[in-house]
Amino acid sequence: SAQTDPTASWLSLSPQNGYTPGLLTLTADPSNLPPGNYAASIPFVMPNALPQTRTVTVRLNVGKLIPAALSIDRTHLSYTYSTTSASQPQTLTISNSGSGSLPFTVAVTSSAGQSASWLSVSPNSGTATPSTPAVLTVTANPTVGAGTYTANLTIQSAAGNASVSVTMIVTTNPLVELLTQTGLTFTVVQNGGA
Repeated sequence: SAQTDPTASWLSLSPQNGYTPGLLTLTADPSNLPPGNYAASIPFVMPNALPQTRTVTVRLNVGKLIPAALSIDRTHLSYTYSTTSASQPQTLTISNSGSGSLPFTVAVTSSAGQSASWLSVSPNSGTATPSTPAVLTVTANPTVGAGTYTANLTIQSAAGNASVSVTMIVTTNPLVELLTQTGLTFTVVQNGGA
């Protein structure tokens, strides 16, 4: 078991109880702190171990405010459908890697000679903060017929703009393989559980 110092309201720990091997999440929230250096101690109590108590010291250095900065989690979205497929939305995360609130808007622009009516974004505006990114749902509609379609999403903000290219391929072949993930990441400890 572990518990954070109640005087260090900027620090939280989850979970506070468990078994080894275990993975804990420590979160330091600087949003209500003035610039400066902060420290806290977290005692871990393990009744069946020697020693039974270990202490971890956490230090937080809060710097001066930096300007808001627009950040996106990907610069390309790709959709592959057959003409009989249902649309499969994907997500796009808009983050503020600076400080404060960052309002933004999203515009869909078509490639030369094409309509972008097959592509939609919801919501098309919002606000991202350092602790709360905005998640957009991007939907490509395959009912427009077989072919290759391209468009761009432009995210506009006071901290600059970002662009996401979008490609949709619609084929007449009814057999299309779709994967829910394109990669997996695991964090483990040596000799730990599976």
